Amino acid sequence: MKRRGFLGLFGAAIAVPALPFAAPVTPAVVYSRSTYGLAVLHARTRPHVTARGIAHCLKLPKSQASAMMAEMIESKLITPITGAADGSMRATSNILINDPWGLERTSAARQTTADQAKRHAKVPQPEVKIDLLLAHLRDLCTQQGMTLSRRCFA
Repeated sequence: MKRRGFLGLFGAAIAVPALPFAAPVTPAVVYSRSTYGLAVLHARTRPHVTARGIAHCLKLPKSQASAMMAEMIESKLITPITGAADGSMRATSNILINDPWGLERTSAARQTTADQAKRHAKVPQPEVKIDLLLAHLRDLCTQQGMTLSRRCFA
């Protein structure tokens, strides 16, 4: 180690305790508005919202997810649940949409009860005369030269 570097390091170690300590300024958690919009969409698609869930889905640090939840609570998009055992932020969504993508509207319309009644109506089955069918099959077999069992004539 060079002598100047060592002396500079030694002087800094001596001077640090003499400096007054200022309270460290914690910067506010910063996140983009588009990410906040995705967190709101997360709240729209789920009945229960957690900071951990937002952090997992959006690949964010938990501090940013907690700050987004705090902003959503302030704007009354979600309602906090009190008494979370682990101190994590949990909330219920006030803006939940059961079908956020509109799949139910675009799917085929449900059948009316009249259509269902037509489907379930008992259709009378025609009476089948099996004796005529067996006689026809027996005649076909004898024309082709097949030998028939005695049971065929019963």
